[in-house]
Amino acid sequence: MQRDACITGTHETPRRFEGNPPGDIRVICLEHRCSLPQPFLTLPPLTLLEPSRTDVIRISALGGLSVRDSDGKPVAGAAAQPRRMAILALLARAGQRGVTREKLLSLLWPDADDERGPRTLAQALYALRKDLGAEDAISGSKELSFDPALVSSDVSEFASAVARGDDERAVSLYQGPFLDGFHLSGANEFSRWVETERTSLAQEHSRALESLA
Repeated sequence: MQRDACITGTHETPRRFEGNPPGDIRVICLEHRCSLPQPFLTLPPLTLLEPSRTDVIRISALGGLSVRDSDGKPVAGAAAQPRRMAILALLARAGQRGVTREKLLSLLWPDADDERGPRTLAQALYALRKDLGAEDAISGSKELSFDPALVSSDVSEFASAVARGDDERAVSLYQGPFLDGFHLSGANEFSRWVETERTSLAQEHSRALESLA
């Protein structure tokens, strides 16, 4: 009776319990709290629990700059400070290519010496990872990038849509100029980078619009 009842129950993902032989893979029935060997349970259809999805942080850089959690609420703390917001913008624009620490330093802390600059960047990255809620949100050592399972951005998705020729998707993502209204004082190199990227993205948007006309 116990075995028949468990066949129709809801089960966890199969796993081996400590102390069991290597080949003894068992499944826990969440309804009856008993365990059965996986070979027996694989014969009839089972309802396996899917792993929970991780909340995704959303960075919007087209038409402004904002960082929101999975509920659409603004992320506060370190992620709301201008230079740290600029780091997020640089990473969002870079996409899976990533961006080097050297480039971040040259754009955001151009006057910092070889000791203070890297230390300041490391502190900023630590604070951002903490506020984004995941150590792996920003990954890499020399080349830094977002983990796409944890962080998404409109500008990265726009670039991907353009690259695969999905002009309709690209147009829908483009909500305005890149980093519109965002200004970082004392960072002229960053401002020049923003203007270059803003122009490039606007041109891609115009081409996509024309293709749909």
